[in-house]
Amino acid sequence: MSLLSLSYEALKERKLRTTLTILMVIMGGSLLVAVNGISTGALTYIDEQFAALGANLLAVTPRGEDVEIDDRFVSDIARWDGVMDVVPFIQQIVTITSHGESQSVVVVGLDQSKLNLIFPTLSLEEGTLVSSSDKMGILLGNQIVYSSKRATPFTGLGQVVKLTYVRTVEGRQVYYEKSFSVRGILKYLGSGFIPVDQTAFISLSAAKSFFNRRGGYDGVYVITEDPSLNEEIRDRLRELYNVNVLSPKSIADVIMRISSAVSLFVDNIAAVSLLVASVGI
Repeated sequence: MSLLSLSYEALKERKLRTTLTILMVIMGGSLLVAVNGISTGALTYIDEQFAALGANLLAVTPRGEDVEIDDRFVSDIARWDGVMDVVPFIQQIVTITSHGESQSVVVVGLDQSKLNLIFPTLSLEEGTLVSSSDKMGILLGNQIVYSSKRATPFTGLGQVVKLTYVRTVEGRQVYYEKSFSVRGILKYLGSGFIPVDQTAFISLSAAKSFFNRRGGYDGVYVITEDPSLNEEIRDRLRELYNVNVLSPKSIADVIMRISSAVSLFVDNIAAVSLLVASVGI
C-alpha cells in the first residue's frame, strides 16, 4: 500500500508531465492501430485493382519506330513454349458523340472473344460482344454510359454513336468520323491499370479500316500458360525484340513491397514512441 501511495503522490506532484506522458502512450497505441489499418486497406485496394487483370498477362508495345508489331510477330510469339495466346490490339483516342453530347475516350480494336483472357472478371451489363466480322458494332465501358456527372445515360443499347479523331496528313489536320451501333455495355470493373470502364471496344477489322492501319498493331497482350512463366517470357521478349513489356502482377508486387516497407518503417517509429512514453511513466 505504501508503494501505491508513494506512486499516487508522485503522480499528483507531476500532473502536467503525467498527463502528457499518458497522452503519448495513448497516441502511440492509436498510431499503431491506425497505421496497420491504413496499410491493410491500401494493400487490399491494390490487390483488388490488379485482380481484374489476368495474373498470366503481359502487355507488349514497341519501344521505337524501328519495331513493327505485325501478324508475323504475333504468329512467332504464339508458337513459343509457355504462351497460351497472343491478342493483338489497335488503340486510338477519339471523341464519341451521342445525342449532341461528346466525351473523349480510348477506343481499342481487338478480338473480343478473348477479352476474358485479359480481364477474367469482365462481364456484360446488357447486350453482346462485337464479333470479329462486325465493322459497325461497338462495346462501351460502363462509365462511358453511366457517368456520375450525368442524370441520364450517355447512350443506350442499339443506339448509334459517332466516333471522331484527327490526324495530321502532309502538314494539315484531317478529321475522320464514323458511326457505330452500340452492341453491348460492360458491367463496372474498376481496374486502374487499364481503364476498362472508360474504354470503348470495336472489332480488330473495324479498327484497321477506321484508323487506316494496314499491317501493324499498337501492341499485343501475351497470355502465358502460368504466372510463374511471366518473367522468363518477358526477358525473352526484351532480349529478342526492342519492345516494352509490362506485367500487371509484377507492378502490383512492387507496389505492395514498397507499401509494406513504408508501413513497417512507420510501425517502428510508433513502437519506439510508445516505448519511450512508457519508460517516462
